[in-house]
Formats: sequence, structure tokens, C-alpha cells
Amino acid sequence: MLGWIRHYRLLGTEAEVGYFRAMRMPELVARLYPNAIGVDLDAMADLMGIVGLLNDQIDSPACSRAAAATEICHDLLSFYDGSGVASATSYGRAWRELWSRLTKDMSEAWQAHVRRLVREFFATYLRRIDRSAGVPSVAQYMETRKITAFVEPMLLFGERVGHFELPNRVRQVPVLRDLLAQTEMLMYLPNDVHAVEREEQRGEVNNMLLVLERANACSRTRAIEHIRTMVRQASERFLELESQIPAMCEKLRLDAAETSAVAKHVQDMRYMIGGVYEWARGRPARYAPEAAALAVACGYQDPS
Repeated sequence: MLGWIRHYRLLGTEAEVGYFRAMRMPELVARLYPNAIGVDLDAMADLMGIVGLLNDQIDSPACSRAAAATEICHDLLSFYDGSGVASATSYGRAWRELWSRLTKDMSEAWQAHVRRLVREFFATYLRRIDRSAGVPSVAQYMETRKITAFVEPMLLFGERVGHFELPNRVRQVPVLRDLLAQTEMLMYLPNDVHAVEREEQRGEVNNMLLVLERANACSRTRAIEHIRTMVRQASERFLELESQIPAMCEKLRLDAAETSAVAKHVQDMRYMIGGVYEWARGRPARYAPEAAALAVACGYQDPS
């Protein structure tokens, strides 16, 4: 991961590299994709590295960094718009090389699906750079967060490194779409609790705790209790839906290979829910409020 990031000069100084190392991103990758090895693991590490770095560019309060982030997003989007224009940024050049590894040996239908999701992700990031709208409503936040959480693309890349594809005829089945929705909430809601102090220091407004505090005019404690309720309900719903998977496979008359692919897909959801939670619990520099001064001092982050 760091060798690839250095090669494309996605970080400017060794001090920034040191701060990035303190975020323990390789640990996150290992938790998300525990069965990935070799070049597959390398691809996932580089993916999470560039997505994490881009997220921090987008969330910077500095006008100069916002301008750079805007250029990066336009460059990344141009890759999917078929313009054929050469990449203008180091992020664009890195992404173009990574994309060939992320999609290797996958079907055209799979590639079209992930291409649409990734394009939507970059387009949403581009809109997020403008903070003039202030704190979003709960509904606005949840609609945007399910895109910026990047969960569905991560699950598709789980198919890539697991060397299987979810059958196209089950991707839109309500049971699996609902499972995806619960997985998204179970990943980003605890994450927002872990991140809130640090994001508040940065002037970030896209955090469910901050959204709830404003929407309900409530204390931090009450907002956390609200999120605990949401997490408990999502967990119960996940387990209920998971229990319906065998009947769904039987109803759709999936063969052994297709049934196995569905089982792997649901297991990947479990890996991601637990992986993000355990990584964030370890207080990597990305979330530790005490690391904020170091991030500014090394140039990785701008003062709020």
C-alpha cells in the first residue's frame, strides 16, 4: 500500500506518510477481506488507501485543498465518462492503473455494475466539497451516506478477490437489497460514533451524531442512545433476513455454485460489519482526537 502510494505521490512528505501509517489502513483491509492473498490483497490495500486519502481531501476545510479535491473528482469522473482525456492528477493516474486490477477476470455485467456505483461515489464526493448547505437533515444524510460509505462497491470487490460473482438474477432480490441496507447502517453508524470528536474538530458536518443533535435539538448522550437503538434494530433485521437466505435460494432454484456465491456474499457482509467496527475500536489515528494536532503539523490535514 505505502509503496504504491509513494509511487504515485499521493502523499507529499515522509511526515505525511508516517501519519498515514498511524491510521493502520492495512489492518482494516485485512479485516475486511480476510481471505484475500497475494495480488488480490495488494489490490484491495491500494483501493482502501486511495479511497481513504480521497475522503480526507474532500473533508478538508481549506479552500486550496477543496480546489484540489474538485480537480481530482473531475479527473476521476472523466475516466468513466468516456472522454478519453489523459489524467490530469496523480490520483487519476493511480486510479486508472488500479482499475485494471480491480476488474480483472470479471464479467462485463459485473464491471458495468461496479462502474456505475464508483462513478456515483465520485460524483457524490464532488457535491460534498461544497459545505454551504450546512448540516443535512437525517433523510438527506442517510441518502448520501449509503453512497459515500462505499459498502456496495466494497462487496463487489469482495467478489473480485473471492473469485466468484453473485448471480445477476439475485442482485436485486428484496432480501439481499434489504441485507445490503442493514449492512450499510451497521458499518457507518458505529463509525460515526467513533469519529465524531475528530470530525467535529475538523469542522465536518456529515456525521449522524451531529445530524441528530441538530434535527432533534438533543444532547450528545441522547443522540448516541438513538444510534444504539438504530444499530440494535439493524442487527436484528440483518439476522432475520439472513435466516431467509436458504428459502430464497430454494425458491429461485439456484444451483450449488449460485447458492455458494450467495453464502459467500452474505459472509462478506459479516466480515465488513465486524471489520470496520473492530478497526475503529482500536482508535487508529484517523479517529483519535489526540492525533489531530499531529495531522496538522505534518501537513496531512489543514487547520479547521
